[in-house]
Amino acid sequence: MLFQRLLQFHYLATPLYFLLDYFTGFNIRTAALEAWPFWKYVYYVLCMSIGGINWVRPKWTSVSSLSECTLNITLLIIGFMKPILLMPDAIMSGGELPSPPTVAQVGNFPVSGSIMLVSFHRNPIIRSGQ
Repeated sequence: MLFQRLLQFHYLATPLYFLLDYFTGFNIRTAALEAWPFWKYVYYVLCMSIGGINWVRPKWTSVSSLSECTLNITLLIIGFMKPILLMPDAIMSGGELPSPPTVAQVGNFPVSGSIMLVSFHRNPIIRSGQ
């Protein structure tokens, strides 16, 4: 029950993450989408919706959290791999090297990874097989 409340709080705190990002530029929730402001705000709305769903339907908490964290970590991995994949072309053409991952992207990994780990172990689909 404690972990379920932790997951619910994480998503219900999304407006705080948004305000922190909007007013200070400190983006730890949607760091993978920093270059695409429209999609970043869509993602914030998605996370707020998940918070509402988790509040109304507590049994769905671990499944919805696991789904969101999987998407977030996938976006982060793509963001990490993009500069690596673009580097040979930039070197061969003599162009500017792609920028490395940001501190926010690196910080977003442990946040999303922790939530994903808790969601995975609290998932009723996985627990039913035990």
